[in-house]
Amino acid sequence: MDTVAVTRYWELHAGLAGWLPVRLVPERTRGGVVQVAWCCMQGGAQQLLEAVARSEDEGRACFVQSSTVRASGVASATDVIAMGYIVVDLDGTRIEEALGRLHDIGLPSMVVRSGGVNAQGERKRHVYFKVERADAHEVGRLTHLRALLAAKVGGDSSFKRNTQLIRVAGSTHYKQGAVPVEIESESATCYSLVEINASIEALVPLAGIDVARARTRMQYPMQFDDMFMNLKEVRANGESRMTRFDYMTRIIGYYVAGIPGHYSYERALHLVHVHNTEYLKPPWPDSQVVREFNRIYRLHNRKRGRDAADRA
Repeated sequence: MDTVAVTRYWELHAGLAGWLPVRLVPERTRGGVVQVAWCCMQGGAQQLLEAVARSEDEGRACFVQSSTVRASGVASATDVIAMGYIVVDLDGTRIEEALGRLHDIGLPSMVVRSGGVNAQGERKRHVYFKVERADAHEVGRLTHLRALLAAKVGGDSSFKRNTQLIRVAGSTHYKQGAVPVEIESESATCYSLVEINASIEALVPLAGIDVARARTRMQYPMQFDDMFMNLKEVRANGESRMTRFDYMTRIIGYYVAGIPGHYSYERALHLVHVHNTEYLKPPWPDSQVVREFNRIYRLHNRKRGRDAADRA
């Protein structure tokens, strides 16, 4: 754990209202339940430092939600009240080229080496552009802009969701051993919403990227979000408008359908675990989540003639 890096990373969130959700995700070994922590934005960096320290002790990856929410204990799309930056996750095949193109917007506020490496041997990066605080009525526009930016440079499309998680700088990436999540560079640059909007809209996409088609693909997870926008929780014994089984099978089916085009197997399973812990009251046991995920995964692949061996 790099306490200086965690503290500097916290500064990206300075000035935001509400609570910052933190997820401690099992990564060193398969299985286990995602642990949740909450950082009060008025409390300074200490709570995040404690969460990262706990993740290190337990061999977990530490993620924060890329937005703040109205209260501890809630973290759905409708609970988001503020966002302090636009971030793009460069995890594709043209990372260095994309990093260079992003400088056409201006100097990034922070570039983080996430700990992963692509097939070409390039280090994966998270690139942040700090903005004047975007309150609830502006979050939708900022979320759209980061989705558009990811589409133009081949970044991770998951950031079209305002609740998307991202690794904490100063923590540890455990997928291929213990690799530090490091700050590569940082600056004091902060952009106005008008400025960043104009810059991203004007940014020339990487060669070979069809922006019109990318804009269409941006709607994929948004359709999912709309389906569950007003669903705060799913309770047992028929107390909600759908059963826990109906909810989880639809969630699993959604993410399984995105393998491999939108998600890796591991990423899809992780996101299903997040939904389970956030929305089900009480949540399913971890073993049940994995069992049902693999059942639907096998059915999906059987229909398409793919290898359907369990991965978890």
